[in-house]
Amino acid sequence: MNKNSSMSSSPLRAVHKTSDFKAETKFSAQRLSGYLLSVSKTRQRLDQHFREVLGIPTAPCLDILLALRIDNGPMNPTAIATRVGIADTIIGRYLKVMNSKGLIELDTANIRLTPQGEAEISYFIEQIFAESFELAK
Repeated sequence: MNKNSSMSSSPLRAVHKTSDFKAETKFSAQRLSGYLLSVSKTRQRLDQHFREVLGIPTAPCLDILLALRIDNGPMNPTAIATRVGIADTIIGRYLKVMNSKGLIELDTANIRLTPQGEAEISYFIEQIFAESFELAK
């Protein structure tokens, strides 16, 4: 394969072509703008909830809660760090804070969601669904 043909077949290169993106998107510009605005508002509400109600940063704490919910069971700190994309040396700080807020339960090797942690995940899901239903109107 020559240099030019390998570059033209690159999926990354095709993604950057504006005309390809417009041709492939199923949203009209107005609907896409509405969707992005909705995502932004949901993110802002979640950030406010995490700051004001829980007293913790949304990122990476929401990601940690989601990782625990997705795996539907206990996880060790290394598995959580890998899933969330945070160094093992840093994840412990967030886990301690989340434990002090009653969102997770820590033992020597495993971390689990508490009922309060489950409730926070439910709140997150409700916010996402509420925005989806609003968009469908």
